[in-house]
Amino acid sequence: MATLSELRTRIANKLSDGELLRPNSAQIDQAVNAAIDFYENKYFWFQESVAALTTTAGSGGLSSLPTDFKFQVHPNSLVLLKNNDRYELEHISASQFDAIANDVSNGLPRYYTYRDGAFEITPLADDTYTVNLYYYKSYVDLVDDADENDFTNYATRLIEYKTLLDLIEDYKPEDARQATYSIKVKEEYQTIENETYNRTATGKIVGENIAEYDDSKYYYYRRNY
Repeated sequence: MATLSELRTRIANKLSDGELLRPNSAQIDQAVNAAIDFYENKYFWFQESVAALTTTAGSGGLSSLPTDFKFQVHPNSLVLLKNNDRYELEHISASQFDAIANDVSNGLPRYYTYRDGAFEITPLADDTYTVNLYYYKSYVDLVDDADENDFTNYATRLIEYKTLLDLIEDYKPEDARQATYSIKVKEEYQTIENETYNRTATGKIVGENIAEYDDSKYYYYRRNY
């Protein structure tokens, strides 16, 4: 675990040759945030989260997405709660959605699509329901010395080594440690990938579609969780 200040100090100490002139603190902070941005798309276990959205009777939309929403956990990331039952909504393409969304009657939503930054459901909801969204988080930039996030807490060395590698390539290309940090980045990445795999096999948050289907393309099945 590390704060931005702690990471900056570690990195500066390893780059310094007695007096660190380049990169400066602001450039180190920028590189730390760039490393986090780079790895946000890699599906690490600690990026997973769940948010409770709501339907509105007579509407084909859902309440606002969480501010840290990046992308869905696939497949079928929306689960509607009704009494003691949970109904997994089927994710279909926008064109498929438009082809079957002509029926504007209210009912229990069965399908959804995601476009223009929002989820759309059909049929229109006949009541107010909670819909759990399983998703991967995005992260705001670290700014203050005490700032931290999942990457600095659970992937500290990966971010440290990736930042060191990037800074050496940008500011000290003659530094012989470039090859060393390249190897360290790969090793740390593989370590977290292995941990993600192990956690996936023992209870990863996922909206997995295991319902059985018959010959009726749009028949909806109830699943108890």
